[in-house]
Amino acid sequence: MASDTYWKRRQTEADSAMERDERALTRRTARAYETEMAALDREIASYYQRWGTDGVLSYRTMLETMDPSDRDLLMRDCDAFQEAHPDLADMVAIRKEVYKLDRLEGLQASARCHLANATAEATDGLDDHFARQAARSANAVADTMGFGRSFYSMDDDTVRRFVGTKWAGGQDYSERIWGSTDKLAGYVADDMAKAFARGDSFARIGKTLSHRFVDVSESSVSRLVYTEGTYVARQAQAAELEREGFETYTISTIGDGRTCSECSGVAEASEAEPFRFEDEAVGVNFPPLHPRCRCQVSPAVSDWDAWCDGQLDQERARKAAVRFGGLSEDEGNSFTEIIKRMTEKYGRA
Repeated sequence: MASDTYWKRRQTEADSAMERDERALTRRTARAYETEMAALDREIASYYQRWGTDGVLSYRTMLETMDPSDRDLLMRDCDAFQEAHPDLADMVAIRKEVYKLDRLEGLQASARCHLANATAEATDGLDDHFARQAARSANAVADTMGFGRSFYSMDDDTVRRFVGTKWAGGQDYSERIWGSTDKLAGYVADDMAKAFARGDSFARIGKTLSHRFVDVSESSVSRLVYTEGTYVARQAQAAELEREGFETYTISTIGDGRTCSECSGVAEASEAEPFRFEDEAVGVNFPPLHPRCRCQVSPAVSDWDAWCDGQLDQERARKAAVRFGGLSEDEGNSFTEIIKRMTEKYGRA
């Protein structure tokens, strides 16, 4: 049976592996938004080339009716997104009869479509990513309890049940990401209109839009993925700890020198009086306590070695019951059942 030190090391190893996955996701996210921004840049450049004068594209020119060829390209792109993501069709729905769109409205709709494409690419496969983190974290507990490092797979229902749950503001992670994307699309549309009204050059409008389209979007998705990763990991750990019979837990900070007062305060409170799993409230007394939180959870055991010895005694009793008491392996997995059957058979435990 592992020690308290081993438990903390396994938890840290699981978090380190999660962070490696997150870094790869961040790189993919950046590429997705940069690729779609480059495509939008080319569209804007085409507008400047066709209707700009002395490097300026006037606001009045942008209020003229959208050209049929540009309108056809816009509808093609929107239709392609809706076909690929029918559940997100509203994200790129044209809010006005398409033949009545002016050039500015058309370019704004195109920006929304590019933003939606980038978000879809950046978030593809996140269910599997979160299931992997939940499995790792549950296995960190199972390994510490002596069941090995591969007790759970990422496809186990006991792991998958933590993926895509509604826990923050009554929304799941996908709803939060797409809600953020929808808001950003509105900001990008406003940035675009103001830039043309100011008479910005092509270089300046590109820089303005890129900040919102790429930098803010990437940061928003990364924040949500990081926070959701903490949520599924800690929920999986808590479920496994409760299955092992633990009733209380403490919170510890990761000790990277950037611990906030909120996390340290809750951690100190849990050390003084451990929280009960039945009273767990995410964001209050259970991680994540805030966006990008990575506080850790530990079973509240005053004497870890003594607890481990007790578990070892139980495991020996289980094996004896299976071997000599006539229990099957499945029945032997429940210590309560062992006591019951041994008492029934021999009149004593």
